[in-house]
Amino acid sequence: MFSNSPLGVLVPISGIDGRFNWAFSHAAFVAEPLGDEPPLAATTWHTITRASRALARLDQASRQVPNPRLFLRPTLRREAQSTSALEGTFAPLDQVLASDATASAGRSKEL
Repeated sequence: MFSNSPLGVLVPISGIDGRFNWAFSHAAFVAEPLGDEPPLAATTWHTITRASRALARLDQASRQVPNPRLFLRPTLRREAQSTSALEGTFAPLDQVLASDATASAGRSKEL
């Protein structure tokens, strides 16, 4: 599939797998250099600048949170909800939270 690509070449690689001390021989795809930076319109540069400033503000705000791990569970719940919606198995957030509460109650009984 990559053997006649205009974007790069396949090169042979070989070595010893450090985990099992087995010799291996494969092919690796080496991409051609991307070349010069493409010219961008002024509106694109303005959009990039706005996005960069927004990321800088977010970075600064995140440094002021004493325990950023507090955001981990809510973020994972939202991500799970979004992923299920992409897969066509939409679950409302209240069901996700109820499921999490049920699982937490089960774990506490085991302890």
